[in-house]
Amino acid sequence: MNINVNVDRSDVQQLNSAINKLKTYSAVKFYQEIQKAGLNASYKVKKDAPFDTGNLRLNVKWDGKAVRSDAPYSGFLEFGTENQKKQEYFFKNILAELKRTIRTIETKIQRTLRR
Repeated sequence: MNINVNVDRSDVQQLNSAINKLKTYSAVKFYQEIQKAGLNASYKVKKDAPFDTGNLRLNVKWDGKAVRSDAPYSGFLEFGTENQKKQEYFFKNILAELKRTIRTIETKIQRTLRR
């Protein structure tokens, strides 16, 4: 079975142009967006964390790769226990920031391609 495909030179030029434009949205810019998202997420988690002694807020950390809470009881607060109702503060903020970051990166890529 033979398939013939005709490609216009202008189509190839448009494709090359789009690829070159995407190269300008480099790995460095992508990395910076991820770092900013991690910092924003950790800030929002700390802001919404239940406050008693302040230990939980002090134990929420962004290490450049992940937002985490080092307080041993943080899971009990997030998910609740048999006798304590859950106080969601962690995952809702992480998911909201993840969605915002994806939208931001998509928008920046689209802007880059439109230039």
